Amino acid sequence: MKFTTVLVSLLAAHVQAGVVSLEAECGDLQVMSHDSLPANVDPSQVRKCKEHPLRLSPNVKGHQLSGTAEDGSALERRDCWYGNPFGCSDGYCWKTCLGDGRWCWTAWDNGFGNWQTCAADGECDPKEHPNANCGEGDGCDSCGCSC
Repeated sequence: MKFTTVLVSLLAAHVQAGVVSLEAECGDLQVMSHDSLPANVDPSQVRKCKEHPLRLSPNVKGHQLSGTAEDGSALERRDCWYGNPFGCSDGYCWKTCLGDGRWCWTAWDNGFGNWQTCAADGECDPKEHPNANCGEGDGCDSCGCSC
């Protein structure tokens, strides 16, 4: 019985340390959480951190922020984009939405996985990577399509 108690205590401490280290790893990007996932999303592929690494400068091709959103969300501060339908900016892929200037950062596993990284625009072609889609996540300011 004592062995079981010690084993459970050690396991609980290990799990708690994992949560603390994940919070430290994500920092301002916050830990990704989800209540439910679509059937086409592999739970083991969900990214660790919720927000996009470039959320503090969320504009394609180096465009400057157009102002501060009332609620401070990066999603509302994006400039609209009317150029190429997809591309690579600062090592991350993005794509346009609906042709009306809105765009999004893309993530693997239908938007719930790691953010799609790149070295050149061609690596972000949605036709070549149908499993990458606009970032998704509960309460994620840098997810979804907007400008």
